Amino acid sequence: MAIRFKDEERCLSLSVRDLLERAQPRGDLNIGSLAGTARMAIGRAVHEDEQAARKEEESAYDAEVSVRYSIVVQGWECTIRGRIDGLMQSEDGVLVEEIKSTLMPGEVIEGSKAADWPQWSGQVELYVWLLEASGKGPASGQLVVVSVADGTRVLLSVDVDLEKITALVQERLGRLVEEREDWIAWKKTRAEGLVPFAHDVFREGQEPIAREALDAVERGQQLLLSAPTGTGKTAAVLQGVLESAAKRGLRVFYATSKGTQREMVERSLSEMVKRGLPIRAVSLTAREKLCLNEVVDCRPQSCRFAEGHFDRLADGRVLAEGLRESVIPTARVRRLGETEHLCPHALSSDLASRADIVVGDYNYAFDPQMSSSWLSNDWDDWVVIVDEAHNLVERARGYDSPRLSASLAHEAEFWLADTYGKGSSVHGQFCHDLATLIEDAWVDPDLGREGEWETEFQAQAIAELKERSAELGLHYALMRTRIPVDEDPYQDLLRSFDRFVDVLA
Repeated sequence: MAIRFKDEERCLSLSVRDLLERAQPRGDLNIGSLAGTARMAIGRAVHEDEQAARKEEESAYDAEVSVRYSIVVQGWECTIRGRIDGLMQSEDGVLVEEIKSTLMPGEVIEGSKAADWPQWSGQVELYVWLLEASGKGPASGQLVVVSVADGTRVLLSVDVDLEKITALVQERLGRLVEEREDWIAWKKTRAEGLVPFAHDVFREGQEPIAREALDAVERGQQLLLSAPTGTGKTAAVLQGVLESAAKRGLRVFYATSKGTQREMVERSLSEMVKRGLPIRAVSLTAREKLCLNEVVDCRPQSCRFAEGHFDRLADGRVLAEGLRESVIPTARVRRLGETEHLCPHALSSDLASRADIVVGDYNYAFDPQMSSSWLSNDWDDWVVIVDEAHNLVERARGYDSPRLSASLAHEAEFWLADTYGKGSSVHGQFCHDLATLIEDAWVDPDLGREGEWETEFQAQAIAELKERSAELGLHYALMRTRIPVDEDPYQDLLRSFDRFVDVLA
């Protein structure tokens, strides 16, 4: 679930995971190389197998037990919700079990302690605290770690200091409440502030455009606007939309298809700020364009900016400093990342989640995979402006029209052999089989589109390859930890195949 606020009632609702990971994340930035759905599928399978095994071992074992508890922090009623993987009655009370899967082999996890898995053991500690606080204790905790590499399973006892967890919960909920109250105060400042035009006077046609944009937001309706080049649509639309959005407490995403359009929006916003507009505006752009590392590899072992990223953000100083600048173009985010030794791309996402207006490519608004990287909840309180909307049609086709490339599969096959040698043979075979499947599926040319072909895939063949890709993806993630690489066609292939299967489903 997402972190949700009800401002008028002064209520906050969030999950155990949100409290640990989103309220105040710590440690390294680590963007994995494995397609997310494949990793999640393996994780679900591990959970189901482990829960079934535990039920056979312990008749008193209950799986997927819901728990919730409310606490008042700084005048806000904060409700924490969670679902415990396993709960057992024992002579000393109840035993909480949290089941986790890892890529690490058995020889590594067998010598580990709960303290070696701080994020996971933190979940166990919070579940124990929730049971104790809600009067369902006494409770103790245990972490179950399963290696997907070889099936090794270890049980690790988790020591819980209830006073320490109480302080942690109070601290993190307090941070969320303070941030929300700052946001509420800022919304009031916006509502009472000026929304000036970006220029000294309206040109011909601009004032009606601004009025139409304002009225559309007021009515909660869509507006399709067409005007000749040079009319000044950007400044006019911004003036109308921002005036209504400020009064209604709405946020704005300005979607563009080109970097030059994004820069034009930034210039207009800067001119409005000079004339008295209170605003927090952030621009988003591709990771590759912001990266400060020698290679675009967002893992702590490969990037000095990813290592300890969240620790350097923990006190909130950098985010507060960035938001004070009103308009934060991508160049400024990159400089701030370099100065503070932070990943600029991750920093821009954090800033965007707190901004009034976000400017970025269509993908950040309309591609679900990309919007989830910065959008904290949903689009309910947003207004979306689409610049040059006719360009969105072809883009939109691509979001749900994933591509599978036989040439990419062949390229990945040869690249794997050159990079990893014989150890990559099973991966190379997958590439070869996928390429063969694509090539054999070509049947008839689509006469309506020159150079494109209709294809017919066998559902069973796709399902079999899907099972293999999930296993291979996890195995490959282990291989990549040994040899950090820059350009990686195999990783691109796994991701495109995963997306292809998701859309088919």
